[in-house]
Amino acid sequence: MKFKIDLTNYNIVEIPSYIIEIDAITPILDKLLDEINQFNSEIKWDGMWDITEAENRLIDGWKFIVFIPDNTIKGWYWLDTDGVSKNLYINKEYRNRGIGRKMNLALFNICKRINMSEVVCYIDDWNISSIKCIENSGWKRQKN
Repeated sequence: MKFKIDLTNYNIVEIPSYIIEIDAITPILDKLLDEINQFNSEIKWDGMWDITEAENRLIDGWKFIVFIPDNTIKGWYWLDTDGVSKNLYINKEYRNRGIGRKMNLALFNICKRINMSEVVCYIDDWNISSIKCIENSGWKRQKN
């Protein structure tokens, strides 16, 4: 399912300090590995990226946002260089607390900062919680 958001009239907002943009994996490597393992134990998704791919994405210019309460990574969000958001994840302990919406706002801030006027994302039909999160953050469903 395709979603899009128009950021033409979006104004940058303040984001909580526990949501940050990361530009290098090295300082958070251990924390990231721990949460990747947690994610894989929850969902067992064959398409999951690994540390090497994460480093390559950053080298290629992708943006990476992490949710890091109490000095532990508990979520992430990617933006590729084509304006497609990817892999929004919040650890199940932190879901339904508005973190996904705040992660979306952090993504929108980055897009605005780099002069992107729209962003798209794709979510599998079965992923109802992600669809609700995206729609609650202002994304609009697109006809394919």
